[in-house]
Amino acid sequence: MMKPYDALPPDTERTLLRCDFNVPVANNTVTDDHRIQASLPTINELLNAVEQVIITAHRGRPNGHDPDLSTAIIADHLRTLTDHTVHH
Repeated sequence: MMKPYDALPPDTERTLLRCDFNVPVANNTVTDDHRIQASLPTINELLNAVEQVIITAHRGRPNGHDPDLSTAIIADHLRTLTDHTVHH
C-alpha cells in the first residue's frame, strides 16, 4: 500500500492535507473525535516526511463567517492528541 508521503517530491518542506474534521461539538468541546483520531496516522507519517503539514477542514455549512463554526475548537483538541505544535 502506498503511504501518503511516497508521492511527495524529495525536497518537499510542507504539504497540504484536507481532513474531514466536521465533528460534533457541545459547550466548546469536541464530543466525538473518531474522525480526528482516524486522521492521526496520516498526519504523523506526513510529519515524519516533511517539516510542516497544513491541514484544511471546516465545520458545518456556514453561510458566510460564523464564529460558532470556528475550527479553533478542533485545533485545541488536536493539540491534546499530538506532540507536534498545532496552530490555528
